Amino acid sequence: MPRAVIQALAALALAFPVLACGGSSAATCLGWVQDDQGQRHSPEQGVEDRTQAQRNACSVYCVNTDPVAGALYQSWLASPAGNPNTTRFAAMADHPEMRQAIFRCEDACVSDVSAGRRPGGVDCGE
Repeated sequence: MPRAVIQALAALALAFPVLACGGSSAATCLGWVQDDQGQRHSPEQGVEDRTQAQRNACSVYCVNTDPVAGALYQSWLASPAGNPNTTRFAAMADHPEMRQAIFRCEDACVSDVSAGRRPGGVDCGE
């Protein structure tokens, strides 16, 4: 039997119990954060944990709006390592200083949303 057929059958065998039971019954939560211009920032996919959903939304917000991370990204683009086809998210993996700026922004964002200083929240579908 060809290797690809065996791999496909193995994947199907592993997926069958989940598909047969209708998948996960846990709610998927999607966080969001609103910037100063009223635009909502939210990740493309949700997660089961509400706290992580809010942190993920803050991550998207920070990558898109944080001026420190933006300046670091522009500096990285101007460097020999910079690639204009690389997104800010992908650049974070190769730029520790940018990653740390995003983490600091995320912490402040989560705190601001929790305290009501910045509009944001988590919606969980049941």
